[in-house]
Amino acid sequence: MTKTNQQTFESIVRWMSVSQIVRAMTAGLRKRHVVVFMDTYGDVSDDGKTCFGCAATNTICEITGKVFTPSVIASGLDRAAYINAGYVFLTTFEGMVDQLRCGRLDSYNGFARDIRIATIPESFLDTHLPRLDEDFTEEQLQKYDRFADEMEKAGVKK
Repeated sequence: MTKTNQQTFESIVRWMSVSQIVRAMTAGLRKRHVVVFMDTYGDVSDDGKTCFGCAATNTICEITGKVFTPSVIASGLDRAAYINAGYVFLTTFEGMVDQLRCGRLDSYNGFARDIRIATIPESFLDTHLPRLDEDFTEEQLQKYDRFADEMEKAGVKK
């Protein structure tokens, strides 16, 4: 799922299915590319050495294969430039993943429509998914993985 130098973050995400986006979120959270703190899309510790980010931040690292550094993570404009993304696309994507990790599937779709990427089919919108906070569990992540599996089995592509 890692991008090449010619691809933009937007072009990669546009080709992804909803299932792939869900799986990128769970994989990124499992790997903890940056320290998970759900209240920020990007921040740095007082000593300037540790990066903090939410589910969206870890999802973006998973998709791009790039881990945010202390010099770029705190600014949305710097994050966008670092991963070769437009600022509006990036910030909308971050909001969308935040809605996903809260189990707000209708809201996820609103953000996804705004940036013209894969949406969750209406037949799956009543799925109950747990809210993922800093203390998320493997069991909670598996519920999201099963959700992705169910959409794939139903033939959901985009």
